[in-house]
Amino acid sequence: MSGKDFLFQLESRYSGDGNAVESLRLSRDIDGEWQALDLSVQSPGFELFCCALMSCQHRYFRVNCAENGILLERARGELHITTDEDWHIRHLLVSFSGHLRSRRPDAALVDYIVERMQHCPVSSNLRPIDDASVLLAFVEPEDAGV
Repeated sequence: MSGKDFLFQLESRYSGDGNAVESLRLSRDIDGEWQALDLSVQSPGFELFCCALMSCQHRYFRVNCAENGILLERARGELHITTDEDWHIRHLLVSFSGHLRSRRPDAALVDYIVERMQHCPVSSNLRPIDDASVLLAFVEPEDAGV
C-alpha cells in the first residue's frame, strides 16, 4: 500500500472592508479533472479534514488581509496534501493568489499573513510536518484580466 495525493481548489469572491465572502466554490482534482465538492455526512473523513484545513487557511488569509488594509476582489487557493501509507501527512502546500481591490502588500506584510495562517485552529492541531509551506501571491487590479 502506498501513500495518497490530494489536491483541492477554492475559488472565492469578496466584498466590503472585511473581505466578506460573496461566493465560494470548492473542488477536488480527481484523475486530472476538477470536480465540485458536495460535502455531506457520507463524505470520506479525510476529505472532510482536508476541507476543514482549507477553510481555516482561507479564513485566516482573507481576515488577516482585511485587518491590514488589503482588500480582495477574488482569490484562488490550492491545498496539496501527500500522505504516507498510514495516512500521515508528509507534504502540505497551501497557496493563495489574491486579486486586489487595494494596495499591494510589501514582503514584510506577506510574511506576517503567512505566519498568522500558521495559527488557524486546524493547523495548530496538526503534528509537525517537515515538508509544509504556505505561498501567497497578489495580483494588482490593473493586472486582474486573468
